[in-house]
Amino acid sequence: MVTDVAGSAYVDWESLYADLEVGEPLELKREPEIPHNANAILVLDKKGNKLGYVPAVRNKRLAKKLDARGKVKTIYLQLRTAAQDHLLHIELFTMIQELKIPSNFPRSFM
Repeated sequence: MVTDVAGSAYVDWESLYADLEVGEPLELKREPEIPHNANAILVLDKKGNKLGYVPAVRNKRLAKKLDARGKVKTIYLQLRTAAQDHLLHIELFTMIQELKIPSNFPRSFM
């Protein structure tokens, strides 16, 4: 999933985003205690600085995955500046555990 980071216009983007490199891993942190969004997911850089949130319209399934201790790899894609808006784009990869197929499993089913 590729998404913007909500609230990125409200942080000090000139200093926070200046050091970000394309492909850099980011961290996601659940914040279920937020009253208006129980599925809130904070996006942090490698230093732990708050970059914004996964938008509410995209966070429900992702929040369930994180709550179930699922693995999600997040990377920085780009910062797009247009007029007065500064949009941070990230890509989220949900990791699926590898299935271990028994050696005696019939190959015709694969």
